[in-house]
Amino acid sequence: MIETGIPPHWKEQWNDLLKQLQDPIKLQFTVLGIAAAIGFFGVYRPMDGKIAQVRSELGAGKRRLDLIHEVESLRAKRDELRGNFPQTPTENFWTEHFLEGIRGAGVALAELESEPQKIQIGDFQVVYFNLDVSGEYAQVRGLIGWIEDNEWYARITRMNFKKRLSRIEASLTIAVVVAREGLHGA
Repeated sequence: MIETGIPPHWKEQWNDLLKQLQDPIKLQFTVLGIAAAIGFFGVYRPMDGKIAQVRSELGAGKRRLDLIHEVESLRAKRDELRGNFPQTPTENFWTEHFLEGIRGAGVALAELESEPQKIQIGDFQVVYFNLDVSGEYAQVRGLIGWIEDNEWYARITRMNFKKRLSRIEASLTIAVVVAREGLHGA
């Protein structure tokens, strides 16, 4: 036999190791340990940078997807809200609209003027209409109900009433939304 020059105590340790590995449980743990070491040092460590990069890209993709869903939700809400406004909400439109309601309620118009505000909402601007009318209680009440419940979004922000004999004088301030290019016919 050829002598390899391996020290005898190493041969003894090797033989002891082989005897130990004849036990199936110890052999199983040893094989699992070797496989785990090969997986960690041979696969995971070399791919660690790539895994971190993919995780980062995945996080960015999830954030982008969340933003896309949020934008879609906001667009749907905007479209739903735009359904509450006339297609071309100009000051002239609102003036005609309020005159129609005043005629329908049967009240007498004393004054109707508009005050554009600096409040901007996208392509729209808030305009306040000051409306002074007089009539019987039921007529004034009918006009207020018509303004608050009509198909277009208009809200009464201020109301003052005075009783004059059998009539009620009402001073109303109504907030509406007007397209910016529709302000003062511009």
